[in-house]
Amino acid sequence: MAPITLSDTALESASPEATEERPLPKPNYAFAKRQRDLAKQQKKEEKKLKKAAAKTPPAETPADPPAPDADKMDR
Repeated sequence: MAPITLSDTALESASPEATEERPLPKPNYAFAKRQRDLAKQQKKEEKKLKKAAAKTPPAETPADPPAPDADKMDR
């Protein structure tokens, strides 16, 4: 029995890109890890600054006059 092969017309119709094998690029795990670490560090710093801002009251904020009570306005 003869082995099964593609006909010459089938090989000619295939594009050259399809017949050439190109290796897939390898993922750069070190770069991805560095980016994750930088993002994590930035979030941590932002959280730290937010906590520090919430801890210390703003010193230069002008005092707002107290709002009138709604009950007193209706009378």
